[in-house]
Amino acid sequence: GDPGENAGIDGSGVNSVTANHLSSQSLGVSQTPLLKFPLIDNPAYSGRMSFKVYRLKPANADLSALFESPVFDNVKGYAKKLTEAFTTDPGEGDPAPVEADEQAALDAQANADAIALADNKKAQADAVRNILTGLNDEPVEDAPRVDLYFPLSVQIDDTVDIGTGNLGGLGVGILKGAENNQKLGTAVANSVSAGFQNIFDFALGGLNKETAQYVANKMGKMGPQGIQTAVSVATQTAINPHTRAVFNQVNIRQFSFTFKFIPASASEAREVQKIIKHFRSQMYPELLEVGSDGVTLPLGYKYPNLFKITFKHRGSEAKIPRLQYCYLRGVQSSYNPTGQAFYRDGQPNEIDMTLQFQEFRTLSREDIEKGY
Repeated sequence: GDPGENAGIDGSGVNSVTANHLSSQSLGVSQTPLLKFPLIDNPAYSGRMSFKVYRLKPANADLSALFESPVFDNVKGYAKKLTEAFTTDPGEGDPAPVEADEQAALDAQANADAIALADNKKAQADAVRNILTGLNDEPVEDAPRVDLYFPLSVQIDDTVDIGTGNLGGLGVGILKGAENNQKLGTAVANSVSAGFQNIFDFALGGLNKETAQYVANKMGKMGPQGIQTAVSVATQTAINPHTRAVFNQVNIRQFSFTFKFIPASASEAREVQKIIKHFRSQMYPELLEVGSDGVTLPLGYKYPNLFKITFKHRGSEAKIPRLQYCYLRGVQSSYNPTGQAFYRDGQPNEIDMTLQFQEFRTLSREDIEKGY
């Protein structure tokens, strides 16, 4: 029933191929549905990429302790007043819900500092710990596994965020004291003392010329911009900010993979469409319906699923750094980028697909040692 199944684009039968689905069982894997391109095994595609969908199960943690603090008492009061404002007939109850809203916000802000002093601080810490350790991953069995050829180029960028900071004179003194094994408090005190002593020595004429120029410039920095510039030009000196590189954080790795699909049959073209739809659907989150008594509103989102991406060469793991679980953050599809040919059922003859992924957490040196 498929006129284009075993025929060329023009139906002549030239360059015809037979496209057969390989069952999961024949591939030696579980019964997870399989989407594959190309459909026929070709020795030219010895490198493969596999995409399996996973989800993180919500933690089975008691979250009530997180909300048992003074600041949330005001939030609860605000929620109660807001509910009353919507459910009370006009003329009944509090006629000014806006004022209640504003007062609740003020009360919440006033009591924000009380969280750290709450009696249930340990319970809150335990709840947070349970959340962080209670997230378990599990495969999404009804989601197909996608098996694609290894693209032309795979780039893996490892980066960290290195910023800059200025030590200044006081910071240099502290650093120097630390290098001389002084206690931190002593180093600070000595730096401050030396700074004031330089100013008094300058006033009494007890400094050499270069030091006096530096102190004059330093004092000039305390005045308006014009005075600062005048002192700097007059003394022909500039203050050394003692800039240093500062490590800020590890950046989350991001990856981009581009695939070109030129189906050899209408059946293979439909397979490509299924692959693209699969990635697009898994990228988006499900709606979180909030409510009760059969009345719900789509007020939130559930986290989207994750992808486990593996690189294979002739059935074995390729010698490429492994990837952590990744969120799919972008899918770009380009249909018939080099021509206008279609199969008889309307399937495009060529599709380019680019997938953009981002790992769900940062890495550490221990992860690199493990092969990531």
